[in-house]
Amino acid sequence: MLKKLTTKVLPVLLFATLIPSAVFASSNEVSSKDAVKAALFQVVLDQKENNYSKWKDLIVSASEPVLVYDISGEKHSYIVNLKASGREVGFVEVSYYKDDNPILSFGYSSNRMADQEKSELRNKVKQMGKQVATEKVIINGPAKFALKKEFSDGSAEIIESKEVAELTKEQNQKIKKKERKENKEGKKFWKNIDDVTSEIGTTSDGVTDNPGAYESGYSSTNSKFWDGVGDANQYTNSLWTGASGCAPTSGYNLMFYWHYQKGFSGLLKNSSGYVDKDDSVLLMRQKMGTDNAGNTSVSAKASGLRAYAVARGYKSSSSTLTTSPSWNTVKSHMSSAPSLLDFFDQSFYCGSSSCGHTVVGVGYTEYFYNGSSSGHQYMIVHDNWGNTPENVYVAYGRNYTSMNSLLYSM
Repeated sequence: MLKKLTTKVLPVLLFATLIPSAVFASSNEVSSKDAVKAALFQVVLDQKENNYSKWKDLIVSASEPVLVYDISGEKHSYIVNLKASGREVGFVEVSYYKDDNPILSFGYSSNRMADQEKSELRNKVKQMGKQVATEKVIINGPAKFALKKEFSDGSAEIIESKEVAELTKEQNQKIKKKERKENKEGKKFWKNIDDVTSEIGTTSDGVTDNPGAYESGYSSTNSKFWDGVGDANQYTNSLWTGASGCAPTSGYNLMFYWHYQKGFSGLLKNSSGYVDKDDSVLLMRQKMGTDNAGNTSVSAKASGLRAYAVARGYKSSSSTLTTSPSWNTVKSHMSSAPSLLDFFDQSFYCGSSSCGHTVVGVGYTEYFYNGSSSGHQYMIVHDNWGNTPENVYVAYGRNYTSMNSLLYSM
């Protein structure tokens, strides 16, 4: 059974200073106050149950949530940024809807889309002379956020740290969304959060100094994490046109692990015998057949990894691609070694009606409630976007429409 928290358990700042007065929401919508509750519940749960948690022993406070939209302008989630002793200690992304499982992603390092980052993105706008009609933070991939500016003529720009995508009026159209289905499991989790955090906002203390003092109803966690996996971001270089591409960059990060952690010490060396990142990324692009726009065919990634290893003198390696993997398959792959993960969703903008993104899976964490981890299963990924923290926790089965898992071993 869940027990109510005492007034000195969950980390909060006074809601009167954090949350706007208009926090009311319909029965299916999550208010900004509820988003903070869910985020801080996740922090304390992680402190208590996750051996890999970087929030352990921290006194964590939450900032006012940032509302996130999808590319069509519909409300999608909140970013709740976190601080401890005045420094940034990550974020929690909370779904905007109570018929969804609450936590969509989280990370331990930096804040996301806070005022400073948004200000920096505004300075990257290409069409400075146009009249801005709206400005919104949008979701553009699992744990990937961008700033979208819509102009009075109907055109728009999607602004990220590394690039600005310009949309004409014709391109800036709403994408048809799949009909939302009732999720009784999600509503059950929200009730648990409401029960446990019912006294949030009644104390001026607001600390996480004793996360073990409450019962969350969660009995255990199951985790796996691989140290030493590369975390290079996409970048440009005179050796190729455009950005390095998500698949080759992720492939490089994977080979980084096998080179430094498993003793395959020729994987990242050029023909002169020196470790050479640029040469390695170029070779990975060539073996995967990546085009000048950074796109890589799904079918070319597995063979590309093997061909890369052969080119560096290692003839024996294997790769297994699983489309639409179950959670057990995802865990099985990442229990064996770091793996490549593809996420696909038509609501992410990449210049086409449907796009995907490749990352390196470096582990997983699942929290068990009444014997089941359903709804609380997270893949730990090393992204290759420049504005994401090193380890990002992405919820399995949410924030994308389909995925692949590619297990590679040597």
